[in-house]
Amino acid sequence: MEVMERTSQSLYSGVQRGKKEGYIYLTATDLNLTQDYLSDSSAHYWIQADTIHLVGSLSLPGRNLMLNARIISSDGNVSISTSGAPVPSDQDFVQEPKADPGMKAIKNGDRGGDGMDGLDGGAGMSGGHMVLAAERFDLKGELRLVANGSNGGRGQDGGDGMDGRRGEDGRDAEKHWFYANDYSTPGGNGGDGGNGGHAGHSGNGGDAGCIFIGYVVSSGEHRITMENQVGIAGAPTLPGKAGAGAPGGIGGYKLETVTVGRTSSVTRVSNKRDAGGKDGMDGKSGLIATNAANGEPAKSTVVQIQYDQFYGSKLSKTELYKEFSPIDLETALGASLERQMLTLHKAGLAYLTGSEEKLEESAILLDWLQRTTPDEAWFDVVRTLSDYSAFQGSMLDASIQWLALRNKSIILLSQLGQGLDYFSHPWNWTPLMPLDKYQDLGGNLITAAQQAETLYHEYVKAENDQRGRVKILKDTISIAVNRINDLDDQRQKSIIERERLESEADKLYESILSNEKHLQKVAEEFVQALRKKLALDSLKATFDLVVNGVALVTNVTPAITALKTGGAIASAVSNYWNTGKSIVIDDPFKNTKTVEKEKKKKEAELSKSIKNVTTVVSSGLAVLKDGAELYDLIGQMNAARDSFGYRSSMLTMSREKFENMLKPIYKQMPEEKVEGYRKAFNQYLNVVEEYQGKIQSVKAKHLEEAKWFAEMEQRRADQERIRQAMGDAVDAGLPLFHTYILDLYNGLKLALTDFLYQEYQAYRYMVLSKDFFPFIRDSHVAELARIHADMTIKLKNALNASENPVQPFKNVTFILNEASFPEQFEALRDHRTAFFPLTLENKLIREKIAGKAHMMVSDCHIQLPGARHSAGSIHIEYTHSGHSTFLDSYGERFDFVHNKSHGFFEYEVTPSEDAGDAGEPKEYIGNLSGGAVGDGNNRIMPGLLSIWSIEVPLEDRRGFTLNEGVDLSQVTKIVMTLAGKAEAYTTPKVPTGKLSAFAAKKPISEAFADHEMFGLPGNGTEVVQADLVVIEL
Repeated sequence: MEVMERTSQSLYSGVQRGKKEGYIYLTATDLNLTQDYLSDSSAHYWIQADTIHLVGSLSLPGRNLMLNARIISSDGNVSISTSGAPVPSDQDFVQEPKADPGMKAIKNGDRGGDGMDGLDGGAGMSGGHMVLAAERFDLKGELRLVANGSNGGRGQDGGDGMDGRRGEDGRDAEKHWFYANDYSTPGGNGGDGGNGGHAGHSGNGGDAGCIFIGYVVSSGEHRITMENQVGIAGAPTLPGKAGAGAPGGIGGYKLETVTVGRTSSVTRVSNKRDAGGKDGMDGKSGLIATNAANGEPAKSTVVQIQYDQFYGSKLSKTELYKEFSPIDLETALGASLERQMLTLHKAGLAYLTGSEEKLEESAILLDWLQRTTPDEAWFDVVRTLSDYSAFQGSMLDASIQWLALRNKSIILLSQLGQGLDYFSHPWNWTPLMPLDKYQDLGGNLITAAQQAETLYHEYVKAENDQRGRVKILKDTISIAVNRINDLDDQRQKSIIERERLESEADKLYESILSNEKHLQKVAEEFVQALRKKLALDSLKATFDLVVNGVALVTNVTPAITALKTGGAIASAVSNYWNTGKSIVIDDPFKNTKTVEKEKKKKEAELSKSIKNVTTVVSSGLAVLKDGAELYDLIGQMNAARDSFGYRSSMLTMSREKFENMLKPIYKQMPEEKVEGYRKAFNQYLNVVEEYQGKIQSVKAKHLEEAKWFAEMEQRRADQERIRQAMGDAVDAGLPLFHTYILDLYNGLKLALTDFLYQEYQAYRYMVLSKDFFPFIRDSHVAELARIHADMTIKLKNALNASENPVQPFKNVTFILNEASFPEQFEALRDHRTAFFPLTLENKLIREKIAGKAHMMVSDCHIQLPGARHSAGSIHIEYTHSGHSTFLDSYGERFDFVHNKSHGFFEYEVTPSEDAGDAGEPKEYIGNLSGGAVGDGNNRIMPGLLSIWSIEVPLEDRRGFTLNEGVDLSQVTKIVMTLAGKAEAYTTPKVPTGKLSAFAAKKPISEAFADHEMFGLPGNGTEVVQADLVVIEL
């Protein structure tokens, strides 16, 4: 029987119901437990859900009831009774206390009838056992639990035996003259008395049921009252009385012959009687019935348990197992795999919505899962036992599924702790995929999800059709095989992408090291000057602050000499991903020992990966406190969404706040010292942030690959488990099967949702929208498909926008001078990668690009004046880092992260002996090639404001020579010219105050521009053409 849930219930999880060995198993995500669910009074109930909400009075007479949930709640006073049902009236003879007496003797000499035996009273029904286990009880009123045994029925007294009837008197003799005489007859025997009926047995009282309440976190358990009284024995009964024997009848007067005279005789009736009848014997009294007994008492307790009891660890109070021996406590306290999988799905849906409330709910659910699922060490301990329980054996059978589930929960928790969205991306991540690709892939993913949805519907409809459900299960297994192959393909592609990101991060790290000593030197000089100014002996705290300010702003702790730590975690995880071929455990030709060995190896691999992921959760990210209470991370993440800025999603301080914190110190210092420190700090900071972005992306890839791997192994193990259970011909409606189909369906829906999420992010990137992705509940595939259709229209409309048309720009030129970027030019001359930040923090850049919003780059041309002394080609490689900053048409800032854009620019140069306008050698440029960044059709264009890298390689990937004859020793500047598209500013909106940090209060002159990390302003004269914007740094 399916019962409709309240509207907050997930659409497709429902309530899973199956029956096995006298138990009905109900499994759900969130369950409103009403009496309707307990309709089968012949079965015990095992109910598992993330939350169980008790409604009304629940009764399950004499049946066991096990409730296992994270939260058990109620809105008011409720009760649950498993008390035994009263003895039926026809088995309790209080109103008919005595059996019928025997039949009366009718004729003389008849025996009295025996009394009826008293009927036995019915035995009282024992109370059912109850186990309620939860992390906490959220009760708004009394929860009354009653498990009394019912009273025994009274038996009947035996019926009384009836008295026998008196024997018939004999007939007197009679003398007749004309015919024969009648002779006397003897008296008849008296009737025996009837026996009394045996006393009926009264029924024993029913046993009391055990009541066990286990909680982890103290909450409302004090509102629980318990009653488990024994049933009282039925009242004693009496046997029936014996009937009395009746006297025998007297004989009739006999004839006698009397002599008259000597020869005559006369016959006459004499005074002598014929023989009398025998007296009847008394009957026997009925047998006494033994007295009935009261029921057996049972224990009840409310005890605090630990999280590990939910997966089978022993209670610390081991005596409880003996005291509650009628219950399999180990199994009753265990959370089922199917229920935990539904909880993981619930956590994922909450994570997907991204609201503060839902993110907090997701974190709490994920923390619950990682606390209540076993790790590899637990399974190792169980295997060492000489004899393990049936529950432990069932856990070992599903060990891979348990470890995969635990891995997925910890991975999601780790993502949440790093400020990533559900799909392992920063909240403002956007893909660079073109529109037609979205349209093609969307259809494929929708079709796959619809196929799984159809199977799930058919399975639910075939509720009472065992054969039909088995067929659907077989079809589902074939779909799961395709899903496994898709996941493996995705993981392999991700590994390649991650290796590329790691290589880029290493290059950035080299740049960090080249700037690190300079920052420390400048900071030391700054603090020393301050110490002298204030005449203090020590300013260690201030030095720690100004040097390690990077830690506050970028969340790298400590910033100096420890930046590689984050990479070490990811590196340790990477050791796991390249472990070799996947192990399939469903080969029918493998013996049990081989299968177990391979399963143990797979457990070890899963455990190895998650130990490293767990480090991410627990090391410095400070996601959880006391297991459930979040720090201010959720607020930080939502602030990131509000401002659409990735970096602010971390637990960090903004640059502006850090600067404000140091203002009192700045006031004590010479201006040139302050500016020197600020420039060094910001120069270092920009590269560190970019490095962090790469490391974050590498970690995200690891987490994403971990999720895929865990899902693959879970599905492989599930197939073996399902096949085995199908072979045992058990009820195909059990949660084991239901969850298998549901989980596959949910997995395909999540793949579709991931795609839709990327599509939505691409739209936001193109139009700088703050519209969030629609809240995802447990929707139909049709509803998700509608999001895809809506997004396709929005993307087309964005490309054909007419209200504020996109304008082309060209020849925005940055002149990068060696004086401002000495470390970068040194790297360039060594043919290493040099990084050049073009960011909004530089006020000169903001001034020069004034009037242009949403600047996106399509082309990048780079020239190195003086790099050749003879005619020839110069080959330059450049990379857009994958972090784009924009100002929209209202002047508000948006930050996005995406994949990098790597390209080359090559040109022919012919040096001239003529001098240029600045006295430099004149060069003739021709035969340009390369320089593409993105066209907006085949690849989304990245933003102009970002960190760009430049490299002049000596050979290509195949080892062929490049840049022969190029000499960078005399190159003192780089000319970088960008072209692309932008929008015009529109009518200002009402100021919100969010962008005060970026607003230019007044025009900025060249002489007093704040160049921050870019060094002092150049002294050269800019030559500005009509179609040229030159920014010399």
